[in-house]
Amino acid sequence: MLASGIFKAAPRLSPLLRYIVLETLAEEAKEEGQKDPAKLTEHQIGFAVFDNYSSDRTDVRANATALRNRIRKYYTECGTEDPVLIQIPPGGYRAVFSHNPKSPADRLFREGCARINCFEPSEGEHRSLSLFKEAIRADPNHAGAHAAKAEAELREVLYRRVIPPNDPVAAAEMSAMEALRIQPRAWSAHIALGVVHSCRHKWEKALGSFNSAMDIAPLLARDHFWYQGFQMAIGRDQDALRLARSRAEEVRHDPSPQIALGFFLYLARRFDEAEERLSEVAETFPQSWLARLVLACVYLAQERATEALVSVEQAHGILCDQNGLPLRRNEIFPGLLNLCRTRSGEEVELRLAREALKTAGSWDRWAADEKTNGVLPGDADEEPGHYDMHIPFWTPLQIALGFIALEKNESAIEALSRAIDEGDPLSVLIPRLPLLDPLRGLLAFQALIERLSLSSVSVK
Repeated sequence: MLASGIFKAAPRLSPLLRYIVLETLAEEAKEEGQKDPAKLTEHQIGFAVFDNYSSDRTDVRANATALRNRIRKYYTECGTEDPVLIQIPPGGYRAVFSHNPKSPADRLFREGCARINCFEPSEGEHRSLSLFKEAIRADPNHAGAHAAKAEAELREVLYRRVIPPNDPVAAAEMSAMEALRIQPRAWSAHIALGVVHSCRHKWEKALGSFNSAMDIAPLLARDHFWYQGFQMAIGRDQDALRLARSRAEEVRHDPSPQIALGFFLYLARRFDEAEERLSEVAETFPQSWLARLVLACVYLAQERATEALVSVEQAHGILCDQNGLPLRRNEIFPGLLNLCRTRSGEEVELRLAREALKTAGSWDRWAADEKTNGVLPGDADEEPGHYDMHIPFWTPLQIALGFIALEKNESAIEALSRAIDEGDPLSVLIPRLPLLDPLRGLLAFQALIERLSLSSVSVK
């Protein structure tokens, strides 16, 4: 800014801007535990910046007004795409720093946020994750992009089979840590880190990360799905439902909080309430595929398998229409689909379920083979861990549901064990999921729950 023609033409304002910016940064450093004194009062600025300054003059106020105008001129003419926006709000002399919404990095970041908020699973890497990567390339110090990238990486685990050497949970941890290195008060990075710790069953660390987010931005953190889901996982049902209900009532125009509330009601086994909420979402938001998938889980819990199958089919149809794809029914939550198929009692659906699981099992064994190194046959030029969504790579949790559908409980428990090992965020809800009720009486399933170490959580 100071090297621009706009500030070179203002020799009296340039040192004022330099002083305000540097002293603001010193003040912020002091808030992080250092001892740099704040020198941002009118007279301190006057004596530090202007020659022959006296306390009865208005040099600082007059020049500060001119400086604010000069800053606006700079961002209009020269700094339109600067990554950082510096402002000095009236009423004080402290600088405020933010990402410039007109910068290439921030434009990419905001587009990625819009896509992740209206999440639709895709064939390849989700566009939101690609956009956050592009934003980071445009501005490596964009803390928000690093934090959002962590959340996008965690979502990948929900929908995709993890093929070594890919490790989305480890990638999410690195992204969150980088966001916090750049901006220690990046609350959403603390949320992502809380999810990472939860995936690894480090519950006290997870609680610490979520509490950090709450300390920094309590209103935003408490509304976040991951935070509410953590409350459900550790047995704070009433807290989770209270927060989810408050958010759902506050933003009736957004289906996501409504679906979250419906899902938590389902986990709490309040099936009638969950059905009412999710049916309303499906009617109000006809393109909400996720509402129909969760509603299918509710129908299964109510032993309404035919309606559950119809609901899953509707969800897949919506996704295919939105992505302009032919109907491929084994791509999104295929284990749930096959559970609905077998419970419907139709012989043709049972046959389809068996065929689908057999095909998925073959590819799953290939993906787990260390000799393949995660490279598809014929794709030697691809990076390790590459895979194609056209191939039915089911997540271990979906494989478990597929085995439950065929009453192969031992194989289902083995698949759930892998879900825990790979850090599927949904695996922390294994003790709560009604879908897994056929396994609850088995000692192996109880041992699986003990592996989660939820009893070690200190609920305060």
